[in-house]
Amino acid sequence: MGFDLEKQAEEAALIADLLTKNKDLMALWQKNYELTAMYSGESDDISVPEIQGALNNLQGKDLNQILANESGLKALQKAMKSLPEPRIVAQLSEENKDSAVGKSFKFMGQRFSVDAYIMQKLMKPVKRPQSTAFDVFAAMGSEAAERYLRANYDTNQNWPEYDDVLQKMKKEYAAGELTGGDNFYNGWIRAIDRTLNYVPKGTEIPYFMTTPAYEYKSINAALGSFAELKHDNILYSKQATAEMGGPEENRTLHYLEPNEELYQELLTLSAHAEKLMKKAKIDEKLIQPLASIKEMMKMFAEISRKELNGETITEAELQELNYFGGLVEMLNSHYLYLLSAEGYDVDQPKTTALIADIATILPRGDLPGGIVEVSTGYPYEIYALCHVNGVDFLAKGVVYSAFEFLNNERMTDEQWQEKLGITGDPYEASIDLGQYAAIR
Repeated sequence: MGFDLEKQAEEAALIADLLTKNKDLMALWQKNYELTAMYSGESDDISVPEIQGALNNLQGKDLNQILANESGLKALQKAMKSLPEPRIVAQLSEENKDSAVGKSFKFMGQRFSVDAYIMQKLMKPVKRPQSTAFDVFAAMGSEAAERYLRANYDTNQNWPEYDDVLQKMKKEYAAGELTGGDNFYNGWIRAIDRTLNYVPKGTEIPYFMTTPAYEYKSINAALGSFAELKHDNILYSKQATAEMGGPEENRTLHYLEPNEELYQELLTLSAHAEKLMKKAKIDEKLIQPLASIKEMMKMFAEISRKELNGETITEAELQELNYFGGLVEMLNSHYLYLLSAEGYDVDQPKTTALIADIATILPRGDLPGGIVEVSTGYPYEIYALCHVNGVDFLAKGVVYSAFEFLNNERMTDEQWQEKLGITGDPYEASIDLGQYAAIR
């Protein structure tokens, strides 16, 4: 909930003042803020420390004295105006101006995210009310994503300035400042970037990685991972707004999609997560599995290098690939067990399918508006011709199924899973996705 600092400066000041005068409560607030910031980034709104800083500049007067007279109230308003403006601000027409939210105080604050910032900049009331995740991917520099964007979405048709704004977003993103924050969210965004824009280098680049189909596979993976990112941060991140493994005897050859840059990025993110979690004094049992993830990413980076240069993949490495799925399942079960031991009511998820809303399109006139949703469904199968240790073979694996569509209401995971036909045993589901736009 936001307090408009032009109209509700007194309420914001009172809340911040009451909290900061209680050292124990302020320490608790700080701990919660720092933990959520570690995952989701810093607040884009004015929060408690900024308000307290503004109050400290009022010549050290008691807040009650400040609020008791006209000159004090004017000084308070002036102090509030000096606070920084949010970077993600809805652009609305006169008809929906009452829905506008400018500089506001929020007790915890919604977090700045690079994707919401880009999407908000690429929305224009009436002319281009609906943004898309593909705006973000195009700003990341993905030529394939931009081609798809231009072919399937309105871009500059009704808003010629779109092209200039997109170029500006590309430059801002490339400069690195938008993802420079020290948090897991930005690390995840950088991993999506590595997925979209990776160009393999080596003496034996597999044929399937040179095809247009691979470009679309990468876009699909990026969209699916983006849906998971938004789903996990939906309570914290600010939203853009406009109008409108097998047994030993069955061991065979295996192939890892060689993306050394992605695995190095995930290795860096895992190591950084370990560091930040230790700093936050999180239980060591919850940090320990990161060691397995780091070793996994080191191995993936090395196997990628070997595959791209025609080097021999060792029996030990093939064995690790064989049991990769089991390792992931073990890590997942380990975390669920730890949470259960702490008293949390947790169940093994019956599906990875999930959904998240990424933008709100307000109604205007006869136009109903809606909610921009991104989601994942059942994984698709992929077949690729691969070459390992001098042998050509056909490999089968799984890739994301990802969707983006406009809906008239926000859907929960359960509602989306029901649309997929997942109500009990996931293997008995019947899927009818004709009404949703699938990116495959």
